[in-house]
Amino acid sequence: MPLSLQQSSDTRVLTLSGELTVSCAAELHRVLLDVLAGDAPLVVDLRDVSAVDASAVQLLVAARRTGRSLSLAAPLPPSVTDWFRLAGVDPFSAAAPTEPRVPHAAPPRSGDPR
Repeated sequence: MPLSLQQSSDTRVLTLSGELTVSCAAELHRVLLDVLAGDAPLVVDLRDVSAVDASAVQLLVAARRTGRSLSLAAPLPPSVTDWFRLAGVDPFSAAAPTEPRVPHAAPPRSGDPR
């Protein structure tokens, strides 16, 4: 997972490339914790990411939910966008779930033996 961090006076840009999969999830977690420790808003650039899986999406969503200013640079590769949508998360909103992709099971009716 090649990465670079650039900082201007008011923003930091974390550029990630290559594969963001479970094989580098621990490293991505450490990097996000480090860069989110600062006060400047963070922009994560995923335009050069070749592969992503649920672990990377989970870490990015969790990072956004910390309350720190974190946004994603547009445009995202289609495979990255697909994983966010599959997870029910709009990659450009504030980590609020979109409509779920998998319908939830209906609650059992009274007297239903489930």
